[in-house]
Amino acid sequence: MPATYNGLDLECIYPENWTFSEDPSPDGPIGFTIDSPEAAFFSLIRYPWNSPPREVLEAALPALQEEYDQLESAEIDPGLGIDDSRGLELQFYCLDLLVTSKLLAFTVRPYTYLVQMQAEDRTFEKIEPVFQAILTSILRSLKK
Repeated sequence: MPATYNGLDLECIYPENWTFSEDPSPDGPIGFTIDSPEAAFFSLIRYPWNSPPREVLEAALPALQEEYDQLESAEIDPGLGIDDSRGLELQFYCLDLLVTSKLLAFTVRPYTYLVQMQAEDRTFEKIEPVFQAILTSILRSLKK
């Protein structure tokens, strides 16, 4: 049976054996992270709608470049069916493991969202359908 999160004006369905935690701010949660047992994670951060997806991605990338040497990034089609959306696929090494991370930014008024899906490269391929199912549950709830 999947677990469900209701908050941040959205609904998210995720595997019950994954660990959920909200990312707090002084005014309440601004996002959440869901960690898999395989050290993969799915995170979402909510911004005001007037934060363009391009700018949200441009702000996130330098922080990752600073943390990880030899980070490679490429623009991708986010495939969300949302006009105002952008995507990046990143690859970098961490503890001698190749890591894949996808950053997707999109606007569904009244907010812009940044989603990060990350796992060791081989795990990412295996777990990507789960990431997509989580994302689909969020998008369906936002379009209600």
